[in-house]
Amino acid sequence: MKKRMVSLLTVLAMVLSLSVCLPAVLVSAEALTSGDYEYEILEDGTAKITRYIGSDAEIELPSEIDGYVVTSIGSYSFADNEGNVSISSIIILESVTSIEEYAFYNLWRLTEVTIPTSVTSIGYHAFDACYNLESITIPSSVTSIGEDVFILTFDGGDPPADPIVIISCYSGSYAEQYAIDNDIEYVLLEKLGDVNGDDKVTTADVGLANSHAKGVTTLTDYQYICADVNLDGSVTTADVGKINSHAKGVVALW
Repeated sequence: MKKRMVSLLTVLAMVLSLSVCLPAVLVSAEALTSGDYEYEILEDGTAKITRYIGSDAEIELPSEIDGYVVTSIGSYSFADNEGNVSISSIIILESVTSIEEYAFYNLWRLTEVTIPTSVTSIGYHAFDACYNLESITIPSSVTSIGEDVFILTFDGGDPPADPIVIISCYSGSYAEQYAIDNDIEYVLLEKLGDVNGDDKVTTADVGLANSHAKGVTTLTDYQYICADVNLDGSVTTADVGKINSHAKGVVALW
């Protein structure tokens, strides 16, 4: 009888110790709100954005929320299942290291995303159903990319379509191999400015870019990517000037 009472007391002590520790665990995953963002505090003391609740078309993610450094963009955090149909441009700042699965799912108006060199991983289906995202630059810092990141799925049970995005990346990078393995068109950032594809940047490339910027000729999709040296989604006289400076040896593009 005495031994049984000791055992019961031991179990009770363990339960009480767990109940004391439990609130601390729950607090770390509590959904908090600051401005246009819902977020949670991670175990390392940084923040993960869990939901965008604003309505802006062009978004620059904060590097800090309430004093916590933002290191992660959570799954479905910007997905259009909450009505974020107006988002067309997203700038991710240098503090972020991971983009989780379905983070930007079904943002069908999204045309431009800036991924910083701090990012190391992109989760599966992160940009699924972003039908107007035609180009994206993935830095060499990224060493993990999930399956079907850029696939185009549809409502109603129709089979998904192949990605239309063109990936800009560096030679030998994980992103280049990902593009090759998944049959996605890509352009090497070292090729920026080489509009005619002859493996060098000369006045001939300047002429092609300039003709397009003036509306005289139209570049192919690949030529367009190579001519857009400032990576802003358009080919203007600013790009022409940079290509010209590189061709003359004044300022290097890479």
